[in-house]
Amino acid sequence: MPPTPPEREEIIDASRPPLPELQSRTEPPPPSPPPSETTAARQERQERTAQKTDPCAGRYIYIHDLPRRFNADLVRNCRSLSEWTDMCKHVANGGMGPRLTRKGGVLPSTSWYDTNQFTLEVIFHNRMRQYGCLTPDASRAAAVYVPYYAGLDVGRHLWGSFGNAARDALADRSYPNLLVAPLKNK
Repeated sequence: MPPTPPEREEIIDASRPPLPELQSRTEPPPPSPPPSETTAARQERQERTAQKTDPCAGRYIYIHDLPRRFNADLVRNCRSLSEWTDMCKHVANGGMGPRLTRKGGVLPSTSWYDTNQFTLEVIFHNRMRQYGCLTPDASRAAAVYVPYYAGLDVGRHLWGSFGNAARDALADRSYPNLLVAPLKNK
């Protein structure tokens, strides 16, 4: 028998042997464990569950109880709000002003008011008081409303010989009211 050529003497398999778990795979692999739930996903799931039992869950609003000088007293002293306009008729009716009566023309017969552009704070505060998901507990609130009528306040001091100290006096006094519980951690 002739000698075997050197290139055929020994064939060396340089490839790696197959991994043991892949060699005898006759059944499907076990399902991978579910991905761990993220904190945000868990909170969202809990909120959905809570909303099924509490229609206001995630929608509660806390109205901070400020002293009257920051809102009601400004409305009560309505003659001092503007140098040129008697604001008393505009802050009436929850800030909507008097109802306009139809005298012909383009206005419909109902739901029109003589509303002043600067009474939005009064309107919003009155609407917030009627909101169905108010809470007396600030820790449950998704939002906090601070009923300070800053626009009406500053309007009293924009014209004339008032300095910054007079203009900002009420606003400066509102700040300490926000540092007290229950708003401290919000």
